Amino acid sequence: MKREDLQKIEGLTDEQINSIMDLHKNDTNSWAKKFENQNAQIKTLTSDLEKFKDVDVEGLQNAKENYESERQKLIDDYTKEINDMKFNGALELAVIGAKSVDPIALKAHLDTSKLKYNEETKEIDGLNEQITTIKETHGYLFTSKPTGGIHGNIGGENSNVTLNGALTEHYK
Repeated sequence: MKREDLQKIEGLTDEQINSIMDLHKNDTNSWAKKFENQNAQIKTLTSDLEKFKDVDVEGLQNAKENYESERQKLIDDYTKEINDMKFNGALELAVIGAKSVDPIALKAHLDTSKLKYNEETKEIDGLNEQITTIKETHGYLFTSKPTGGIHGNIGGENSNVTLNGALTEHYK
């Protein structure tokens, strides 16, 4: 907008023309500042973009996939290890609970490939059946009577002997 264009309009005073020109100047300055700010942003973004022009996007994508694969493998390994620890702990407790005279031999007779840890009951499914079969075929592993001798049944029939009672009995 030019002053001459406004002066051609009939009925406008110089004061009104000056007022319109001041408003126009303010608008123009405001738009110029916005334009400068946007140009500065464009320059900044362009320079930031230049920093990434040599980035190997495919390489980054492959690295990301490798990390995700490695992470999943670690999770799977950790989960398997935890499950194995639960299984082995429950198996040890069950073997001890079976009151075998030789827990190692009892475990050697178990077919662990047919056993499965039950998360709900915290026990080994299928173990009781195998122990029952082993008791029938290898009963010597479950002898429940004390054998006597130096370390067995010191107090006669009383198998609940305290240390004090055993020492008293020995030094009579």
